Amino acid sequence: MQQKLFSNIKRMTGIFCACIVLITAMALVSRLTVLSGMAVAAPAAGLIEGDVTESGAGYTINSKIHFATPDSRGNVLITNKEANENYIRVDIVLDETGRSIYYSGFIGPGSSVNAVAIQGEPLDEGIYECTAVITVFDPDSRARVGEDEIPVTVYVGVKPDRD
Repeated sequence: MQQKLFSNIKRMTGIFCACIVLITAMALVSRLTVLSGMAVAAPAAGLIEGDVTESGAGYTINSKIHFATPDSRGNVLITNKEANENYIRVDIVLDETGRSIYYSGFIGPGSSVNAVAIQGEPLDEGIYECTAVITVFDPDSRARVGEDEIPVTVYVGVKPDRD
């Protein structure tokens, strides 16, 4: 009887492990599908394309970044295009005060940052004119090879206007 119980426990453990692996795989596929759909769902009219390299490759960033509340994440939709062999870094600065409200790390070729939180002190609800400073770095030496400044509008607790 003890041997039969042991074989049943072994079989149940195997089934349990297979279920865990299956659930984990399904969650991963679901998460990847949802995240890749976020960038596609953004309105194309709100994206600004830029290029600071001679290759013609570049990046995109949302021109109207919306934060539902001061503590929520906003839809920056930054993409370093796959054709761009360089790394980029993005600094979003309030025009009125010069304060940086978001500073990314290196964003590699073909990589994206979809949503971010305001860094530092939260902003009050309102509309803020900002500049996105896109700095481009050589992939090997990490030396700065270019910079671009893009005007963006940040909406905190206010819906962006449609145009």
